[in-house]
This record gives sequence, C-alpha cells and structure tokens, in this order.
Amino acid sequence: MARAPAVVSRNTLARQVYELLLGRIQNGTLRPGERLVEAEIAASVGTSRGPVREAIAMLQRAGLATADPFVGASITALDRREIVEIYSLRSVLEGYAASLAVQRRGAQELAELRSITAQMRETKGPRTVSRLRELDARFHGTLVQLAGDQHLWHAWERLRARIALYHSTVEGAFSDGARLARMHDALIDALRADDPAGTEQRVRAQLITNGEEWTARGSWPETKKRDRTEG
Repeated sequence: MARAPAVVSRNTLARQVYELLLGRIQNGTLRPGERLVEAEIAASVGTSRGPVREAIAMLQRAGLATADPFVGASITALDRREIVEIYSLRSVLEGYAASLAVQRRGAQELAELRSITAQMRETKGPRTVSRLRELDARFHGTLVQLAGDQHLWHAWERLRARIALYHSTVEGAFSDGARLARMHDALIDALRADDPAGTEQRVRAQLITNGEEWTARGSWPETKKRDRTEG
C-alpha cells in the first residue's frame, strides 16, 4: 500500500496520531469493535508504524481500545454496566456545569444554545445521524464551557470520547432532529431559572432520562468481555 504524504509533523508523532484517532472516535468514523490495523493507520497519516503503535497504547490506557492476542487491537465495545456508569458520571458533571452556568449566563449564551437546537430541527437527509451527533456534542460542550471552570472542562473532555462510543450504539436516537431538539430544549429551560441547585437537579434528571431511553434502543454484547491487555 502506498504511503500518503505526511499529515502530522515529526514532533510528538504518537500524541498527534492519538488525537487524530480520538477525533475519529468522537465523530463516529471509528466505531465500537472496529479493528485498529497499524499498517493501514500509518499509511493514512503518512508515518511509520512505531508512533501508531504508541498511539494505540494510549487509547488502551484511556479505555478506548482493547487488545486481543489473536486479532490485535480494536475500539472498545461497551456493555450495559459501562453505559450506566458513563451516563451517571455525565449527569453529575453536566448538572454541576449547569448550576455554574446559571450564575453566569445571559441572553446571548441561551441564544447560542437555541441556535444549536434550531439546527437540529432543520437537519434532514443522508447525513442526518452524523450531523445530529455533531450538534449534540457542540450543545453539551457549549453548556460545559458556560460554567467557566477549567477543571470541570478537562474532566468532561476526558469523558467525551466514551460518550461518543456510547452514541455509536444508539444511532437511532440521532435520526429525528425535532425529537433531539425537544430533549435539548428541556435543558435550556432548566438554565433559565435563577436557581442553581434546582437547575442542577433538573439537568441531571433530564440526562438520566435521555440515557435510559436511548439505552433501551441500544445494542452491545451482553457476554462477559475477555480480560483486557494494557500497554
């Protein structure tokens, strides 16, 4: 296979390949269970296999990839228990973010969130799922940014890729823009109250409700996973 022109510099190559693969997980290009073939990835980014191997090891340490001695590395396939844990933690982080945002938000910030839900309603056509996933990520990222807390932002960013893996199992939830917009309108309504504690509880409850509804539609292995190889 011919190697493509380099698209990453030679400095910190492994980190850059990791960020590239992370982006593919977040946008749904890399899906749960998909194999990570070193030679193919190296050819696609124009580097040797060494940095790719290191990048895959970084994904494993982050819990985003698993290693199998027979088939090699692949993107992590989540089970029900992990889904519950991810959404429980997400509700805590975003509920707290909402409580902080209430104290800082103004008409402009709410208008920005309303603009995103308006785009959700308008989304139709063959790219509906990928476009709605992108808008969903933008909405929640904007909500967390409104909190103005860098430590909170970094904690949410670390969880973001695992949320993206979960969304790959519930793509039916991203087929109806109007329905998705209504779910997010409920979050915006919670932000309009001058009650940080009440807003936190409403946002947490709404996220848990959304997660339970989507999880009921999801598909993932129910059997126990093989032990993971770290490294």
